Amino acid sequence: MSHSLKAKRVRAYNSQNGRCYYCEIQMWLNDPQDHYLRSSVSSAGMVRIRCTAEHVQARSDGGSNAKENIVAACWFCNQARHRRPRPVNSQAFRAFVKSRMRAQKWHPAQFHQRCGN
Repeated sequence: MSHSLKAKRVRAYNSQNGRCYYCEIQMWLNDPQDHYLRSSVSSAGMVRIRCTAEHVQARSDGGSNAKENIVAACWFCNQARHRRPRPVNSQAFRAFVKSRMRAQKWHPAQFHQRCGN
């Protein structure tokens, strides 16, 4: 990841109060150990909620690294969006994730209780 993209990820993380753009789970940015101690999520689960830079309009669809196109998303949501068999825009994916979160069928239940959701 370029220095510029890292800076945009940090900016997005801060402007979103450390929450994922899609699922709104509290993420960690620099120190998984600190987040682990505060949230009691298993150390194996920490990878799932690592902050990533997410392109609202995917680069494969012509999206750029402009700051307006970068949001902070947890690793799991970022990967899940881009692994879908059919591309979906960020707003449709966000609605899908929120419906799954309401049903507690997106992250394990421990994430909802311990990460502030």
